[in-house]
Amino acid sequence: MDRRKARFRLAPTIQNKLLAVMLIVALAPIMVFGTLAYFKSRETIINQVGERLQATSLLAMSQIDRTFGFSQENIRSWAALDVMQAVERGDPEGVVSEMLFDYQRAYGVYNTLVAVDVDGVVVAAGDSDLIGISLEQVAWFQRVMQDRQPFLLPLRLDPELGGYGVSIVVPIFRKYQPDKLVGV
Repeated sequence: MDRRKARFRLAPTIQNKLLAVMLIVALAPIMVFGTLAYFKSRETIINQVGERLQATSLLAMSQIDRTFGFSQENIRSWAALDVMQAVERGDPEGVVSEMLFDYQRAYGVYNTLVAVDVDGVVVAAGDSDLIGISLEQVAWFQRVMQDRQPFLLPLRLDPELGGYGVSIVVPIFRKYQPDKLVGV
């Protein structure tokens, strides 16, 4: 008896056909427009997030560029200070080391600050453990001794001095003989 009732309810009567057609007519546009709205909102969100990430990355890059520019100018001005002439004599009083230590601590963006004489030996450093290390065979030292120009190295791990970062290399010239190199 239960089977007959079930068959009767699912039988293809005109009422059931009309109900199915009306449901399809009512739900099809909702499904189509819902799907279109979903994909359009998804695209909009992706674009907004992408634009925000791009703006943030451009801001970060400009801040990094500014920091590198300021850092390069700072180091160039430090190399021109009178006290840096002590690098030629091996910084016997430790004045350059003290200055580099103070700068390293005060600025907070420098992991390692060193002054190297023309023989490639670290004679002054913000970290006293680095004093005495020979850098004569290191590529950046040989390059600055040959070119006598400041330059910026790419981001890398420095096996000689330790630390991961960007190296800014600036030659130190004798005060009254600008063609004579005192150190780096």
